[in-house]
Amino acid sequence: MIIAEWAKWIGRPDGAAHLRGMYEEGQGQLDILSAHGGAVALIDSCVASIGAKRVSDARAGDFGVVGSAKTVTRQFGVIHDGHGWLTRAPDGFKRIIAKPLAIWRL
Repeated sequence: MIIAEWAKWIGRPDGAAHLRGMYEEGQGQLDILSAHGGAVALIDSCVASIGAKRVSDARAGDFGVVGSAKTVTRQFGVIHDGHGWLTRAPDGFKRIIAKPLAIWRL
């Protein structure tokens, strides 16, 4: 939901409105990811409504998914700040270094 929240914050529609309230944190999140084939496929299904397109290189304002292509429990939504990827952690946003599985641009 980090990407949907960020898109809303910058004035885009809520591409994940249909998922809100449909699951609980923890196992519920994993069930949703698994049912959609992972974070890349899930985000792909949501981004058309906000006008995002897949790109191959990241720049400030882009968003993506990093982590393991094979393990949904190891996939994370990220936002690029022009210097690297940021993801939400329990105590705020953290910079991570990881190869993106997919990148989108508004």
